[in-house]
Amino acid sequence: MDIRRLALSRKSLLLSKNWLTRKQILNQRRKRGSIFSVDMARNRTSTQISSVATYVPFKDRRPADVRAEEASNIRQRFPSKVPVIVERYKKEKELPRLDRVKFLVPQELSVSQFVVVVRSRMMIRPSQSLHFIVGGKQVPSMQMSVAELYHRFQDEDNFLYMTYASTEMFG
Repeated sequence: MDIRRLALSRKSLLLSKNWLTRKQILNQRRKRGSIFSVDMARNRTSTQISSVATYVPFKDRRPADVRAEEASNIRQRFPSKVPVIVERYKKEKELPRLDRVKFLVPQELSVSQFVVVVRSRMMIRPSQSLHFIVGGKQVPSMQMSVAELYHRFQDEDNFLYMTYASTEMFG
């Protein structure tokens, strides 16, 4: 018997006895949902795809009393910090969503410093700008402190809601 044949038969014997074949591994991953195949995408209905793609705002995820209680607990535990909710503008297509929406921001931090913090959490090209909208329609001054912004625009549940959007610049 040739040495190569012996090595191949030994390797196939080890694979058949101890290890799963590649096809078996892929089938197990598909069952667990860690692999998304084209066949699985074809079998999904349009309602399932739209439910995955939609984003639910923070206010819609929790009732107002729960949000108010959470904000008051945060203010009691951290009196020198402001609870801020930062969400993407609903028609924004360029900027990615943040991995988290709740921030505890020091009161003395200016809005421009907070913009730097948010920019560092997402990968933005230098040609993109990031704007905040507070209260649904106003752009805050970059020199304002977050405490001033909080006292002026806090919601009834004691969170400060900020929305971010982008504008393409330099090209």
